[in-house]
Amino acid sequence: MIKNKGTYLFAIVFLVPSLVFAETSYDLSPDLKLSIENHLRLSGNTLGNNLDLDSDKSDGVTYMGYTYDTKFNVTYKGFLTSFIKLESNGPFDFDAPIVSDGKINTLFGEVDNYSMPEIIPRVEEYWIDSVVINLPLKFKIGQYPNQVGNGYAVGGYYENYGASIYSTNENFQWRVSYVKPDLENKIIFGPQVPQERALDVEYDSNAHFMSFDTMVKWGDHSFQPYVGLLHDTTPSTRRVNTYPFPVNEDNLGTIGMDTDMNFDKLNVGFEVARNFGNANVRGNSSDIIHKGYMAYADVSYSFEKITPRSKLLISSGNKMDSSDVLSGKFTSHSNNSFSVYSPTNANLSDTIYPAAYGPYLATGGGYALNYGVARPSVFGDTYQLNDLILPNMGVDLQVTEKWSISFDYWYLRSFEHAVGILNNRAITLSSDLGHELDFYSSYDLTKHISFNLLTGVFFPGKYYREKRDDGDVLGLAPSPRYDGDTDPAYQIELATEITF
Repeated sequence: MIKNKGTYLFAIVFLVPSLVFAETSYDLSPDLKLSIENHLRLSGNTLGNNLDLDSDKSDGVTYMGYTYDTKFNVTYKGFLTSFIKLESNGPFDFDAPIVSDGKINTLFGEVDNYSMPEIIPRVEEYWIDSVVINLPLKFKIGQYPNQVGNGYAVGGYYENYGASIYSTNENFQWRVSYVKPDLENKIIFGPQVPQERALDVEYDSNAHFMSFDTMVKWGDHSFQPYVGLLHDTTPSTRRVNTYPFPVNEDNLGTIGMDTDMNFDKLNVGFEVARNFGNANVRGNSSDIIHKGYMAYADVSYSFEKITPRSKLLISSGNKMDSSDVLSGKFTSHSNNSFSVYSPTNANLSDTIYPAAYGPYLATGGGYALNYGVARPSVFGDTYQLNDLILPNMGVDLQVTEKWSISFDYWYLRSFEHAVGILNNRAITLSSDLGHELDFYSSYDLTKHISFNLLTGVFFPGKYYREKRDDGDVLGLAPSPRYDGDTDPAYQIELATEITF
């Protein structure tokens, strides 16, 4: 039964800054300017079969959710900028539930309706950016996201405490950044949400992340090489480690480059990256070597109101050995899965995380509390686009000045064949994960109010129709069911967004 609806709605209306303040710009002095921007999203969400791919089970979810934020930006002359963002939303930045008929089941546990004080905003992002003593350099410090390229390779999804020094002009820029992962989960300015701890949001890692990138521009084209290093000295007793070997130090490096070229109405992009480094295993055992790699490409062409486009992502994965599956022990000392954070410490997933988006339903690319459909992965996280071949075709249509829609088709295939057990024998599982059709529509009622519809339907592939007895022995080949049968899954989001 839904309880205390009035309390939730009262809090949303009277405590959400987005409804209290209008968009405002102030000239506090001739040199000092203040701007305030507010955003509120209210959504109605329906999910079905995403956890079990079984229409005979009553696992559907319907709930009302929200996300809201207020941004304050202060600039002084041309050399100092200060920024603060207050935000309230759900676990891992999905829409938080405020009205539902019960707890919401997800891949990582149950989520209850948010109430006071959970819906009070916290300081999500704040930083100061300043020119360095009249030099052609700038310095940025605070809590903020740091994204490179398309966001696939070196994180950028979450805000972290860190600092950057950089230089930029019209045709060339460079940046050196440092991040302290997990510090944001220890220093929280605002309410702490107890139920998020139950979703494996752990706050006890000891890691450092450093990156360097540079960008060269010529005309409408750009080239951005980059390198990053995640140095993790978390003790083995405080790690969530996919490998059975105790690790006390891990150095995960990533080197890559991103290219973007624009030829009038044609846009072409390409990015490649590769992991390097190793995890030090305690004792006499050999180290775990990081060998993953990733390639991404996209192309689009604008015909004024119609823009066809296509994407392709190829991301390496770990190969499963049939003897490992039969024995129930993972013996490989190679991490061939492309990694943004290391599989030797999954606790870092709440801070060092990719910022790219895939299909709405299969990889949890929407706003509703759906983390995706379980599939082969060393991380057990469907949003992480690793061990995957993901081609996409889509089209954007500008129907009217205020109404736009988009259609997307996705095909999902594992990079490596997973292995299961049937009748005490190892079997090679199909790499065919399935297909998804996504639809998005947005209508601007006014300058400040828009109505959005997001839908996705996932059609399971042969992998999910394999009969198995093992139930994912190694934790590398999960499936919602193992009886050889599946049903499609669906997701529908209807949202109102208000900006001021």
